Amino acid sequence: MIRAKPVSSEQLLVKWTEFVAEFKTLPNLTPYGAKLGIIQYFCIDVIAFLLFTISCVIFVVTYTIRVL
Repeated sequence: MIRAKPVSSEQLLVKWTEFVAEFKTLPNLTPYGAKLGIIQYFCIDVIAFLLFTISCVIFVVTYTIRVL
């Protein structure tokens, strides 16, 4: 099944290379990550929220243990 490919890899590469050369840009093939800002791309807002939440939980647990 693997050897009986309808199109070889070389033919497919040539076909797509010619297609890109003809039309220059293909915006629908641009990865969405290329359009994101640095905060969204690296999920800095989510990481900051998780660190804040974990810090609050640790603080509350530590405070509760000291009071008791």
